[in-house]
Amino acid sequence: MNFDSLDDIIAHFKFDTKDTEDVKKELKNLIKEVHPDRNKGEFKSDQDKTYFFEIQDALDYLEKLNPNVSLSTQNDITALTKVLTELAITKKEDTYAEIVEKKSSSLNVKLQDSINSFHKLNSSPKITGIVASTIITALWAFPSVVKEHPLLKILYNCNKEFTIVWIFSLVFMGVLWLKIKSSERYDAEIKRSYKLESTQNYIFTLFIRWMKANHINYEIINNKRIVTFSKDDLINFLTSRFRYLQRRLKGRVTVSSYEMEKEIKQIEESGEFEREVHRQRRLSPFTFFSNFLPIPGEIDLEIAQLICDLIIERLTTKGVITKSESKSLSDKFIYEDEF
Repeated sequence: MNFDSLDDIIAHFKFDTKDTEDVKKELKNLIKEVHPDRNKGEFKSDQDKTYFFEIQDALDYLEKLNPNVSLSTQNDITALTKVLTELAITKKEDTYAEIVEKKSSSLNVKLQDSINSFHKLNSSPKITGIVASTIITALWAFPSVVKEHPLLKILYNCNKEFTIVWIFSLVFMGVLWLKIKSSERYDAEIKRSYKLESTQNYIFTLFIRWMKANHINYEIINNKRIVTFSKDDLINFLTSRFRYLQRRLKGRVTVSSYEMEKEIKQIEESGEFEREVHRQRRLSPFTFFSNFLPIPGEIDLEIAQLICDLIIERLTTKGVITKSESKSLSDKFIYEDEF
């Protein structure tokens, strides 16, 4: 049945209202009563079938009468969805920024404490060197005191040799100071670099390529290379192998994944890392002298954990890695890329 106006619909269905929205509501209530779904998909009678299509024609006419109503509603829903999405993204970004800022602040404090501790460890050899040089200089500068002393008078008889010792001690002290100052600058430079995103990116890149090179929790599925790891895996890599591989690869980041993985595999298979560790543990006069000074750039487990927390937090938020649903004592994360 074709309707030409709202009044035709009101007259045909004998409604008391003239409001378009109220008429729509009444029609929807009527169509529910004769809808075939109420009778297992079939109309109860031909009269109900005719009445159903009359109601449907009336509703179609009202929709055509004001087509902007549904479009406006759809636009409102779209706009609302967009706003809610933007709010969710903003909230997520704010939460991420808050977490990162908090962890970055903690990392800055710990790194500065580590730098200060490194300076304190170097204070002992510096003070020892100053005291030794001062004593030797005093003995050399006041020969009369040395001559009259019952034990030190032997130095007076060997004044030439003692002068050589004095000069050597001054040179040694100067070299020691330069070595310590250079070591302190190098230590501060390394530790402050851990705050940079570029360094954190390199740590993770090298970690993933090391995992692939050694086929550790690495598999290929549907032309995708998938690496599964935990935060503990990343911490262990950072504290044990990162600095060594960084030196061997000379900090290169432009090398292709395949070439770097191949080079890492060659380093691992050659046993260079194990030999270096063994060499550092051997006791000799040279290693003893080297161990007398702290090694620049070394970080403790707490700092390594903060760095890895920041890396995982940033990569998870950006969707580079995803959290695995597998249950374990330590959270697992998945990184994947294509050939």
